[in-house]
Amino acid sequence: MRSDDRGFTLVELMTSMTMTMLVLGIVTVGLITAQRLMGSNSERLDGVGQAKVGMEAMTKTIRTAVEPRLLGDPCDTCLAFIEGDQTRMTFKAALSTMRPPTGNETTRYGPARVTYRLIGRELQETYQLPEPHLPTQAYSYCTVGVATCDAKVRTLARDLNPGQIFTYYDSSSNALPLPLENSTERLASVDSIDIVLTTQASPAVEASTVVSRVSLVNAGSEPTPSASPG
Repeated sequence: MRSDDRGFTLVELMTSMTMTMLVLGIVTVGLITAQRLMGSNSERLDGVGQAKVGMEAMTKTIRTAVEPRLLGDPCDTCLAFIEGDQTRMTFKAALSTMRPPTGNETTRYGPARVTYRLIGRELQETYQLPEPHLPTQAYSYCTVGVATCDAKVRTLARDLNPGQIFTYYDSSSNALPLPLENSTERLASVDSIDIVLTTQASPAVEASTVVSRVSLVNAGSEPTPSASPG
């Protein structure tokens, strides 16, 4: 009896190759999709983590907002908040750990001047101690950008979407009209602040939002200075 040694036909080989290429194509597409998904999730988690760190740093500092008179400034009408709108704020914060002056020695004791500002897609913090002064003098601060000004600038968060970051409320939870600096009454009325940070590394990555409400617990009482940021 003769064995069948005809082998595979051309049609059978082409069919087998086509099926193999189809399976390899499906597997390749699946791997590429999985890699992109992992990369997207990694970027998203990095963005969320960065926004949370920036948020924690901001809320810790904002809670120390203080009227300068409570730290010895002779100005009775000076307020904790200097300016504020949707993407920026400047205020006095009880961050200095320096000891109060003794006698008539020159000192830099006093509230720090802190500014948060959205520049492009970065949220920046600017931190300044008062200029050297005598105990009886009002606090003053150097001009940021001048060579002799020792202001410290750092980036708190990156890849932020444009839009409103800060919303200010009075003690009755009413949103205050902006900008705050258009009215001394508004500056004096700030009782709490909503902060919203929405981060998105690229259009291919899903946006993530971190939200926090900050109450100004030190605004109307003698504050306890905390460590300087950074």
